[in-house]
Amino acid sequence: MNKVPINQARTIHTAFYTDKNLLDESKEKIFAPSWQLISNTHELEKDQTVIPLQLMNGFLNEPIVVSKYNNQAHCYSNICTHRGMIVVNEKQTGVRQLTCPYHGRCFRLDGSFKSMPEFANAENFPTVDDDLHPLKIEKWKMFYFTQLTDGIDFNDLIKDMDKRLSFIDFDKLIRRPEHDNRFMVDAHWALYVDNYLEGLHIPFVHKGLNDALAMEQYKSELYKLSNLQLGVGASGSEQFDMPKDHPDYGKGVHAYYYWLWPNMMFNFYTWGLSVNIINPISIDKTEVIFQTWLFDHVAEWSDKDLVVTEMEDETVVHSVQQGVRSRFYQSGRYSPTMEQGLYHFHNLIKEKMQYDG
Repeated sequence: MNKVPINQARTIHTAFYTDKNLLDESKEKIFAPSWQLISNTHELEKDQTVIPLQLMNGFLNEPIVVSKYNNQAHCYSNICTHRGMIVVNEKQTGVRQLTCPYHGRCFRLDGSFKSMPEFANAENFPTVDDDLHPLKIEKWKMFYFTQLTDGIDFNDLIKDMDKRLSFIDFDKLIRRPEHDNRFMVDAHWALYVDNYLEGLHIPFVHKGLNDALAMEQYKSELYKLSNLQLGVGASGSEQFDMPKDHPDYGKGVHAYYYWLWPNMMFNFYTWGLSVNIINPISIDKTEVIFQTWLFDHVAEWSDKDLVVTEMEDETVVHSVQQGVRSRFYQSGRYSPTMEQGLYHFHNLIKEKMQYDG
């Protein structure tokens, strides 16, 4: 697929935001092969822990289990290989095996088959098909990720962020779920991501954020499956203390805004980390999950500024959701300086969806 240069290109056609068939196609073409955040070392701190999840609840709705067994993390399907029953219904710690509540089929905590009553006379049993279907699991720092189907190399997703943030002591980041938030946004998931990926709107929509950033120094850095908006701080703003050998030393960085394909944001601040997960629900409804990590030296903290920014973003995204339904608008143009991340995102959509809109 030929990529039109940003100074000539038009934004993705509004059909992507309004056509339910394209949303359904995205389940297999975009989301099933993507890496999704499923857990962290805080949740999987103890051995013999199992946690059931609905991966992308409300959209993919895939029942999975993430576990810690012999001090190793595992991920596998939560569907019993006998008759399709859900095996694990709640988080458990200190368990020795998983037992299907329907007919008593048992599995080890790595998902492998262990035993089954009344199957002594079954031929060619058990086989690997009787194990709970295994899923790949990858760990970056304290985070665990999985994917439902092959297609994306995890290193391509994470390597650029990992290298740039080498100066951060991740061991000092403490999970603070009491500061988490969930928002239901009446808009297509990609419109929410579109808004996140460009700085052009900041002076017009976010007064507080605009005051904290030196927008004249705004820039995006594009990678294979991620991009960075480098938030250089205005005079007087909180800024990272960089080592002298770091490429950002002396720039006065206020925040690192990382987007990972297709629906994750890792926002690093001097106070900690806000992880944003963007989950599609329907053609015009999206769940946004904020997970909070604070550095261990931060005694008091308020999410007020993040919530204010979120409400401002939701206002404009709701309005755009109405606008993309109009017969008079199908696509626009990109700012070559301020909308490079948006352009990058749209080209990845077209590539993965094999979509020319």
